[in-house]
Amino acid sequence: MEVSADKSAAATFRLLWETKESAWSSLSVGGIVEAAIALADAEGLGAVSMQRVAGELGYTAMALYRHVPGKDQLVALMADRAQGKPPARGRSGAPRS
Repeated sequence: MEVSADKSAAATFRLLWETKESAWSSLSVGGIVEAAIALADAEGLGAVSMQRVAGELGYTAMALYRHVPGKDQLVALMADRAQGKPPARGRSGAPRS
């Protein structure tokens, strides 16, 4: 089980920080995350599913899976977006106040 969890965590980190958007598709990780956040704001986190988010965007759930592997990763991306950018660091590496 740990190997599977490690692979899942690695996939989530790649989505968070290494995702490059496709030029041929109007569907993007950023757009998916924004739609999921809007849905959660309107109806609560329980309303968020790959199917519902896809429907909000006018796509099938399978189209979303090309960009986000599953709901767990989608929720992680939503949380990351909600936290915003980290504080800027000064020369010493400490956050600026």
